[in-house]
Amino acid sequence: MTSPSRPLRPADQPLPDWAGDPSRPVHIVCFDRREAEAWRALVAVDGQQPIAGSKFPLLEGWLDGRRVGVLRLPFGDKPDLLRGIFGAFLAQVRPALVIVAGTCLTCRPELPLDAVVTVREVLAGKTRYRLDHPFPAEVLAAGLHGQRIAAVTALTSPVFVESAEHRRRLTDRHPEAEIIEMEDAHLADLAAASGVPLVVIRGVTDAGNFADHMDNLPAAIARVVSVTRRFLRLLRQQADLVEVPNPTAADLAFRIVVQAPGQSLSLPQAVRWARTAVAWFDLGRLVPAGGRIDLELAPEEADGLPVTGGGPGRIEVAEPPPGVPFAPGNRRPATHERRGGAPRGPSVPAAPAIPAPAVPVAPAVPVAPAVPVAVPAVGEAPPLVHAPGGRAVVAGRPGWWELAWDAEHAFASVRVTGRWRRERGPRPDTLAVALRGGPLQQVPFGDLAREVRATLALPGACHVQGLNSISAEPEEGLLAAATIEEFRRHGLRVANASQSMVWVYRTANADAASYFHPPYALPMRDVAAPPAGVKLIATGLGPAIDPGAAGGEEAWLLMAGDEQGGRLVQYLEDLAAAPFTAADVFRYDGVVQRLDDGTVAVGRLDRRLLLSPAGLDRLVFDPATVRQIYSGAYDEFFRAYFRAERRLYPAKGSFLLLTSRGCGNRCSICCSGGFQPFTALSAERVVEILRDLRARSFLRPGEYLDIFLVDSYFNRDPQRVIRLAELVEAEGLRPWFEFHVRHNGLRAFLRRTPGAPAVHAELVAAYRGLGIDEVVMGIDAYTEASIHLLKTDVGELAATGGETAPAYGFRQIEDVLTALDEAGLRSRGFLLLDNPFVGEEDRLDTWYRLARLCLRVRRFRIDYDSSPGVNELKPFPGAPLTRVAEQVPGLIAGGRFARAQRWADLAGILEFGLFGEWRTEPGKLPALFRDVQLVRLRVVMALAGRLRGFARRPRPEQEDILRMLQSFREGEALLEPVTLAFQKRHPELRDVESQIRWRQQGIDRLLHALERSAPGPRPPSPAPFFALLREPPGPAPRPPAG
Repeated sequence: MTSPSRPLRPADQPLPDWAGDPSRPVHIVCFDRREAEAWRALVAVDGQQPIAGSKFPLLEGWLDGRRVGVLRLPFGDKPDLLRGIFGAFLAQVRPALVIVAGTCLTCRPELPLDAVVTVREVLAGKTRYRLDHPFPAEVLAAGLHGQRIAAVTALTSPVFVESAEHRRRLTDRHPEAEIIEMEDAHLADLAAASGVPLVVIRGVTDAGNFADHMDNLPAAIARVVSVTRRFLRLLRQQADLVEVPNPTAADLAFRIVVQAPGQSLSLPQAVRWARTAVAWFDLGRLVPAGGRIDLELAPEEADGLPVTGGGPGRIEVAEPPPGVPFAPGNRRPATHERRGGAPRGPSVPAAPAIPAPAVPVAPAVPVAPAVPVAVPAVGEAPPLVHAPGGRAVVAGRPGWWELAWDAEHAFASVRVTGRWRRERGPRPDTLAVALRGGPLQQVPFGDLAREVRATLALPGACHVQGLNSISAEPEEGLLAAATIEEFRRHGLRVANASQSMVWVYRTANADAASYFHPPYALPMRDVAAPPAGVKLIATGLGPAIDPGAAGGEEAWLLMAGDEQGGRLVQYLEDLAAAPFTAADVFRYDGVVQRLDDGTVAVGRLDRRLLLSPAGLDRLVFDPATVRQIYSGAYDEFFRAYFRAERRLYPAKGSFLLLTSRGCGNRCSICCSGGFQPFTALSAERVVEILRDLRARSFLRPGEYLDIFLVDSYFNRDPQRVIRLAELVEAEGLRPWFEFHVRHNGLRAFLRRTPGAPAVHAELVAAYRGLGIDEVVMGIDAYTEASIHLLKTDVGELAATGGETAPAYGFRQIEDVLTALDEAGLRSRGFLLLDNPFVGEEDRLDTWYRLARLCLRVRRFRIDYDSSPGVNELKPFPGAPLTRVAEQVPGLIAGGRFARAQRWADLAGILEFGLFGEWRTEPGKLPALFRDVQLVRLRVVMALAGRLRGFARRPRPEQEDILRMLQSFREGEALLEPVTLAFQKRHPELRDVESQIRWRQQGIDRLLHALERSAPGPRPPSPAPFFALLREPPGPAPRPPAG
């Protein structure tokens, strides 16, 4: 296989700090006039400085967003002059890295005239120089696909080599030489003495023929320029991107070709079939991570033909008898999906030919192993599967499936018929064991997609958009603005949809609806449907969380994780260089690529690339570019949401700003799958952006901007917020901006102290310092049961079977909200009801807790009416909670959680709208107390009604009633101190309170009697939730920081 596009650096060889910093210049040395002209055409030159002894100044500017210098040294035939000028350059500029970009002649037939080489060692007379720079792997990986960069030994000649005979004389004296040039020994000597790393990249032009040199020079220069640019881009990727596990696709740790000859295959279909085959054939026990799997979905007309037929060495695997359960890990196909993504019916591709499979699920029941039985030779058809080495162990079931395993090449080839796809049939439980003990036999050489070559023309223009959801991860869509800036820096034009043949849509979450037909207007989307021939690319969280989600049905490419840091630019440039194959795609991890209508390459989806903290800090967010992603409608939504007019006059304008992304708490309800780690811009970088916004907006005294911070967890790092407040104050920026934060976390307001956590007073003060007057928090759950299931780290829940303590308790919620109130800050908490894994009494518990909070904390309210259904817990695509619920038949219906409503009457009484307003105006608090009293009175009357005929009710219904009565009693006890205080201040409220107490006392007496005569109710157990949470593809270890 070709070399990976992004080599992994050893842990003990970190990238130098300056290497990925685009502001730290890298210097390029060239020699020929045409080389200098090629660089001058690409670099945006903005300055120059003379170098002592040379008439050629050092040109300075920007290349692909990187600061560079270009120095021409046409003095190869004058070694003393070359050394003098290069030495002066090193002393004057003190470069961090010098790249020699030139040409050479070849001494070896294996280095053809179109080769590109990098020099590892230089010979000059009897002297030998080693070029020990920190980037050997990056240089070798910088070539386009099909372009091998060789590491060679160079010979520096003092004169130009004019003939093959001259070359032969030199190589006779220096048989190790693989190329000949005129400068490297001198440059290597001086660079080593100065401690400057030197990278040499040269293009081969000839073998000692000057005419060939002149003819091949333009093409060689182009190749060297391309490799150098890709090398610099790769340094940026190494610094700006970090590879992390992708837990929701941990089962796809292979490089897989899925082919359906004569049929149409969408990318999500290919992913789902790959998952089904990997699980059903237990391929993870045969092929190591990173190995190759070929999966052929044979056409329907092959169903009547034998797929395999005994033959020498052929193995037929014994099947378990009917009715025998399958073992755990041997996944029986199920009728419902179990990965992230909204519930959906069968996939509908553009030209459907193959139904998409469901992901298999199995009961955890052990089974006795089946015994493999060798099939004698019958002289039937030869194998239809293949292997790279032409020899493999083969197994199969005639008419259903055939499998070849080539352990030497870490390869498996699987061919399945339409009959298998429809029915599966009995699963071979001992397949891996049988193959490991089976004999090798001859099979066809090659791989499934060897002859499939796809093409891509670099587009004249690209259309880039971010898919944004206020309730999901809006900052993920905003990152598409940085993609636009990056495309432009690399010479790709970004335009409206109608003018573009490549569309890049960055997704904030997995979805069943098409990523390319969002239900809202996009600023640069000026056509309803993609024109014919457009390449549709989806990147970001969606393809990472669930690459099999139906949202990607139309896609030409799915890229899991972030496309920035030059990743997507490098990928598109690579594929556009020449027709590409699956092997070329497999240089890149975390991608699903269409090769033709029926062939898809799936490249290691168990990995994804994310921006590192340094990479995030270096992104560019130009205000005009942000407007190409977010329309002004977002600002209007936020302005209405925050009721933003804090001053007597409106803001001059507004800006949407990302200062952090992700969360890292791994809550079960998270639409990012719970696995998006937190990274953030530094406080210093945020202040830089604010200074730039002020200057661009030409603000006059008294004018200001509304800044809407769209972070998912703005205060995840309290020290960063505290530092930001200090810098805003020190820089005098406070009068020019009003800050509004979309989402904060409650846990960040708690600092660890001996005993219970305490409120982080410095963080509260920092909010005041920034002028923020409202803190919006994703509290979501207010009872310990729901906090445990919804807001506690799912990794810990899965590892401990639910024994982990809740992330925090109601007392901590009350402490934080009280502290914010006392500091004069309003607060708004999200609320999610109808958790399907807790009992219906949780709704009553939640209501009582909210009643206590709102009666004690005037400046707290729930987010009740910002959007329809805002308080309903929904199966967010990709959320761990959704993946668990999808394993429970009937729990999700019509895109919502479906559960029996045995207490619908009580649910109708509990008015949560009472808690949707602040109560700072006179009379508001007593009015709320009166409303709360009326609800409590109706609740106690409804409960009393349920007690009629209690003894005749079935035991489960009795337990239901007893649980609800206990919740009522606990809720009243929680409110008692508050109600007593209100009655003292408002005697007129005592009459209703006495009615409640009188009925409550009757219920208490009856409940006491029932508890004495019968065992208490068993609490509803969430154990099934924890058991299913532990099933693959459940949580994996937490991704590394950054």
